[in-house]
Amino acid sequence: MKPLSLRVLRLFGEMGMDRLDLHVLFEAAGNEASERERVLDAIDELTRAGMLDACGGELFFRGKDGGARADLTGADLSNADLSGLNFSGAILRNARLEGSDLRTARLPGADLSSACLKNADLRNTDMTEAILPGADLTGAQASGVEFFRCDLSNACFERACLRNVNLRGATVTGARFSGADMGVAILRETDLTGADLSGVDLSTALLPKGFSAPQAAKKSA
Repeated sequence: MKPLSLRVLRLFGEMGMDRLDLHVLFEAAGNEASERERVLDAIDELTRAGMLDACGGELFFRGKDGGARADLTGADLSNADLSGLNFSGAILRNARLEGSDLRTARLPGADLSSACLKNADLRNTDMTEAILPGADLTGAQASGVEFFRCDLSNACFERACLRNVNLRGATVTGARFSGADMGVAILRETDLTGADLSGVDLSTALLPKGFSAPQAAKKSA
């Protein structure tokens, strides 16, 4: 996705608006003829991806929950500033998000199957019920992420910072957490069977009832 397309998305949040007049977008880009063409190209890209909807000629609405799901399958968003953006329900299968800034972004219900999120900054991101089987979050900064009821099967969290994450009700079968920082993580109602927790200190984590940190580590073996 082009940087200008991301800039257009960000304008909605910065201006606190769900719709913007096309001329506002032109002015933000500098209002030169060449820049207006680039803005139109960006709007076309976002509309095709389902992130924007055209309405009333010159008004463009940001995609709403319950509408068409934004399809960013295989998109290269590496090192992009996506902080605070709304990707609710988006399809991001096999997307490249390595090193991206996703702080406080909204991704509930998003499909990130096999996505690459190595070293991404996910702090305080909402991923409620997101789908991440096979995703690579090696070295990610993910403190405070809401992973409630997520499918994290076979995902890699090795050496990730997962302090104060909510993994309640998440599926973690086959997930690899070795070397991750999971201080004060919430693992209540999480079946840890088949998860690799080697080298993880769970002494401050809220574990499933009847489990202790040593038992959880043994369960993962």
